[in-house]
Amino acid sequence: MKKLRLWALAALFIGLFVTACSSDEDEPQPAPVTPVVELAAVSADGYTLTFTLTPRNASRAAWLCVPGGEPIPSAAEVLDRGSEVSASAPSTLTAAELEPATEYVIVAAVSHNGKSASEELRMTTSEASASSESHALIVFMQGDNGLETFMDTNLQRIVTAYYDLPADSKVVIFYDRGNYTRLTQLYMDDGMAKQRLIKEYNVNLSTVDPAFVKEVFELIKQEVSAESYGLILSSHGGGWVPSEIYDSYLFYDWGSVQRLSLNPSPLFYGQDGYDCMEIPDLVEAISTFHYDYILFDACFMASVEGLYDLRHSADYLIASSAEVLGDGFPYQTIIPLLFRPDHGLRRSCEAFMELYEGRSGTISLVEAAKLDGLAAAMRKVVAANDGTINVEQIQGYESFPIHLYYDLEQHVEQMTDDEALREEFRAALSEALPFTGHTPTFISTAYGQQTIALPRSCGLTCHVEREEFPETHAAYLQTAWAQAVGAR
Repeated sequence: MKKLRLWALAALFIGLFVTACSSDEDEPQPAPVTPVVELAAVSADGYTLTFTLTPRNASRAAWLCVPGGEPIPSAAEVLDRGSEVSASAPSTLTAAELEPATEYVIVAAVSHNGKSASEELRMTTSEASASSESHALIVFMQGDNGLETFMDTNLQRIVTAYYDLPADSKVVIFYDRGNYTRLTQLYMDDGMAKQRLIKEYNVNLSTVDPAFVKEVFELIKQEVSAESYGLILSSHGGGWVPSEIYDSYLFYDWGSVQRLSLNPSPLFYGQDGYDCMEIPDLVEAISTFHYDYILFDACFMASVEGLYDLRHSADYLIASSAEVLGDGFPYQTIIPLLFRPDHGLRRSCEAFMELYEGRSGTISLVEAAKLDGLAAAMRKVVAANDGTINVEQIQGYESFPIHLYYDLEQHVEQMTDDEALREEFRAALSEALPFTGHTPTFISTAYGQQTIALPRSCGLTCHVEREEFPETHAAYLQTAWAQAVGAR
């Protein structure tokens, strides 16, 4: 009897379980959540398109802007290489640095739980309008250092580009060629672009003497009045690295590693003969104006330590992480862009990359005001670092056996395993760099000409401590960047 009761209870339990399962199966299941995205036009002018992006049922959202004639990217492509935005709320967004009177396609994409969706919006920029603000471009060329032939060509390209500028455009050129040193201003005379001599200088003067440079810029202020100014600096460059230390790497006996014995000054840009200007001196020397942009046609100037010193000098900075080939920038293309109301900085960087496609080129557009936020994020990474770094996993940007310039983001990845800190840093980096570009390889002549692979590049370089060169690290610790991030 007892066994029968147990069997009956078991049967009852099984019956209830089966009934419950059957009941669950009969109940309607919730439909899978499908992500949706909507786009709506807001406004357009000659260089920008503004629109709203509204995601629904999404965990990720991103967008891209492509010219009307190009293939439309898939949702996966937009999510992979587009600009990410909030997936939980509508965003009003602007595609900038576009061409006037041109059709573009805004493509938005969302995803959730393996499902994705995309939407397209066609918009057309308006005709270009003349800028109501007068703008002057200062081109400062220091070529008494082996760059004379390249600079002669670039000077001619700048003069040729002047034909495409509005009538009231102001271009001032300082050129130290070695056999002459002149300050001139371009002007039109009977349909011909010519140079008006402002001042001829003694060729024996050092054009990297900060007092001399300051004097030149004060004279420009007297001669050329404008509501805004831009600056191109063309010469040799070394970013944050002290000029003496850079030279010591050039002439170092790499076969028998010997320690340096130097008393370095911090940072350098520019070269006149064998003299160089240190970046803190450069900051003071050019301080006559605040610039809408400073463009470095010089090697290695995208070092975060050097650019940090310049964060109050300009709104935007353009520089290269590696060596810039002798051709420099495509001046015939970028000079007219720089006189647009938006200055066409992103497009200028794109033109640089187009020039060096298939050869060697790296370029970054930096929003100077965002560098303090980048330093704050870096300070947290530095504080979390336990000193364990595999330097071999960090990209170098020249051919020295022990590098002077390393990739900043890859350095951060070596400093901490904390993914939250990494993401906070990456977000600050993305804020500070509206555009970066690089070729898959680059050429370095620092220690014998080499072609070096560049599979990824964040757009900024940094110092990484090496025990073989304590003097280099000691010089780094003097920089404002090192102090801002709490380096030790």
